[in-house]
Amino acid sequence: MIRVHLGPMRTMLAAVVKGVLQGQADMEIVGCSAPDDDGLEQAYANAANVIVIEKRAQPTSLGALIAEPLLGFVAIAGDGLGGTTVHLARDTIRLWPDANAALADAIRQVAARR
Repeated sequence: MIRVHLGPMRTMLAAVVKGVLQGQADMEIVGCSAPDDDGLEQAYANAANVIVIEKRAQPTSLGALIAEPLLGFVAIAGDGLGGTTVHLARDTIRLWPDANAALADAIRQVAARR
């Protein structure tokens, strides 16, 4: 089951996305952020696999993660003996002419890369 958190987006868009996802047998909505909330901590708390957000200028950490240029991360372990790297990648998706199927497929692709 793919656990989806709806991050910051306008209320009307959130309603549309909810409608699409509720029709997907392999997905469940585990949380929703208010339009001006960040949602990242809430998504982790709800064990989400994927966060869906509106692509627009947002003064949040999620907005910063999708802004140009994309950032990469290096996290060094507290003992200094190792760490982790994270590489963000941008893939363009087309939500027309079948937006419902395209959105669901995009979420499945992101979940599969985890």
